[in-house]
Amino acid sequence: MRTSDQLHWTGCEHTSITMRAWTETELQSYLDSGEWMGKSGAYGLQLPHDPFVTHIEGSLSNVIGIPLERLATLLHEIERAGGLPG
Repeated sequence: MRTSDQLHWTGCEHTSITMRAWTETELQSYLDSGEWMGKSGAYGLQLPHDPFVTHIEGSLSNVIGIPLERLATLLHEIERAGGLPG
């Protein structure tokens, strides 16, 4: 994040997702459904019980939107530094 007084806050989150192998029928069905279109990585995580995901390591919110844990830390750092100018 860049502020008008040129302060910078940056961050990076890493999340790993392990998926089980798909059968040819599952893969073809998914491709035929068009659900993959417009998805980052061509797959949309299905919560709460994704049929293909076997393990998630890291921030789930990082996968489905914005990493909320990192955002909370960033906002705390900004507040501790005196807030945003203006």
